[in-house]
Amino acid sequence: MTSLYPGMRSRSWLNRSFQIVLLVAIFVVLWQVANGEQALQLLLEAELPMLGAALFLLSLQTILSALRWKITASQLGIKMNSNKALSEYYIAQAANQSLPGGVLGDVARAARSSNQAGWMRAAQAVVIERLAGQLGLMIVFFSSVVVSVLFAKQFEIPLWLLLASLMLFVLIGLAVATLASVARFSNSGFSRFLKSIWMNLQAAIFDAKVFWLQLLLSLSTAFLNVLAFVASAWAIGAEIDLLASFFVIPIVLLSMLVPLTIGGWGVREALAAALFPLAAAGATQGLAASVAFGLVFILASAPGFFAVLFMGRSREYSGKEFGV
Repeated sequence: MTSLYPGMRSRSWLNRSFQIVLLVAIFVVLWQVANGEQALQLLLEAELPMLGAALFLLSLQTILSALRWKITASQLGIKMNSNKALSEYYIAQAANQSLPGGVLGDVARAARSSNQAGWMRAAQAVVIERLAGQLGLMIVFFSSVVVSVLFAKQFEIPLWLLLASLMLFVLIGLAVATLASVARFSNSGFSRFLKSIWMNLQAAIFDAKVFWLQLLLSLSTAFLNVLAFVASAWAIGAEIDLLASFFVIPIVLLSMLVPLTIGGWGVREALAAALFPLAAAGATQGLAASVAFGLVFILASAPGFFAVLFMGRSREYSGKEFGV
C-alpha cells in the first residue's frame, strides 16, 4: 500500500495545480470582461459598516448551522454540546474555504464525531446537515421566482431563467423518485445504502419532534447568506434589487459547491458578474460584490483557525469531547 502514496500525492498536487491555474484564468478573463480596475476601485471604497453587517450575518449563519448539525447528529445518536458543535463547524468552514474541493473540512468533522455511532452514521449526519442547508437555498430560490412572476411588476425574469428553474425542479423530482424506486424495489448493496440514508434522513429531518425547527434553521441560514451577499453588494455601492437578489444570489451561492476551484472562488465571481444585471446591477458590481462577500466569509471563518490551534494544544480534545 505504501507504494500508492507517491501516486496519490502526485494526483493531489496535479489537482490542486489545475484548480489554481483555473482560478487565475477565470479572474484574468473577468478582469477584462467585467472591468476589473473599476471593480477593484469599488472594493477599495467599500463601506465598512455594511461589510460589518455582512460579517455579523455570516457569523450568525454559522451559529445556526452548527445548531442544525447538533440536532441532526443527536437524532442519529451522536451527542455533543453546543460549544463543541460550534467549534467543529468553524474548523470545517475554515478548511472548506482554504482547501480544494470545499468538503475536506466536513469529512474531518464527520471523522472526529464518529466515536459514538460509527463513521457511516457520522458521515450521514454531516451530509444530511449540508443537504438541509442547500435545500433551504433552493426553497428561497424557487419561492422568489414564483413571487416575482406573480406579483413583481418592476422587472421581468428572462424566459431562459424560468425554463432553467422549471428544468431544475423537474430534475430534482426525477432524481428523488428514481432513488426512492431503487431503494424500494432493488436488493443491491447500493439500494440498502439508500435505504439507510432515507431512514436517517427521516429521523434527522422529518421526525415530528424536529421537522419545524430544522425547516426554520435551514430557511434562516439561507436568508442570512443571501442578506450577507446583499450587504456586501450595498457596501461596494451596488443598488441591487432586493427581491431579485433572492433568486440571483442563491444560484451564485450554490455554485460554490462545484469543486473546480478552491473555496468556490472564481466560479462564484463569474456567475455573480453574469447574473447581477438581472437584479438591476452591473457585471462589474457583481464581480466586486462577490469578492467582498468572499473576503468577509474568510474573516467570518477565522475562529476556525484559532480553534485548530486550540485543538492542537489541548489534550482534552479527544475521546469524550462530544459528550454532553
